[in-house]
Amino acid sequence: MTINPAVELGRKAWCNCTESHSRTRGRVDRRKHRKECSWKRDDRHSPSQGPHAYVREVLDLVPLLRAQPVLAGLNLRQLEFLASVCREVSFSAGQVIFNEDDDADVFYILVEGEITVELRKRRTVPFTIQTFREGDVVGLSWVYPPHRWVFTAVAERGCRAFEFDAEAVRKECEVNHELGYRLYGRLLEVAGKRLQATRLAMMELSVRY
Repeated sequence: MTINPAVELGRKAWCNCTESHSRTRGRVDRRKHRKECSWKRDDRHSPSQGPHAYVREVLDLVPLLRAQPVLAGLNLRQLEFLASVCREVSFSAGQVIFNEDDDADVFYILVEGEITVELRKRRTVPFTIQTFREGDVVGLSWVYPPHRWVFTAVAERGCRAFEFDAEAVRKECEVNHELGYRLYGRLLEVAGKRLQATRLAMMELSVRY
């Protein structure tokens, strides 16, 4: 079995260790965790297991990603790459997913549940900007500098989502122009709708306060 080069790239994306050695504002600091963790990512592909098991995991994700509206129309190779830098995650009700001003090093596609983005900085009471549901992309700040979150995201109830390594996706889009064109084009449509929703929310905030 030949390993897709895009899948090979994904081997470097995630540490599968469940330990949380380092936390930043309640969530794992991934960059520091990868450096500290004694569990070697390459062990996942040791002779006792082999790389094919990992490839199967990636290929199992492909039809799930293809079903997401924002990824509709991407070809198999592009979906395989995204699957290689993706993992399934879950959040409990009330859990903070990311905070304002934190590094935007991931993004999500929501599979189940609800996530709200809130304005919390310098506020005693959080103000909800928007609520995301199944199929929505959560987090766009990774696309443009300085790659920091402008809002705080909170799980409104129990959630499942696909989490993507944003840095790996950005780097791939820089060299794979077809993927960049298709993916950023879809995200631009999403961003346009978000800007309108944010504008209306801020108008409501100014009237209320």
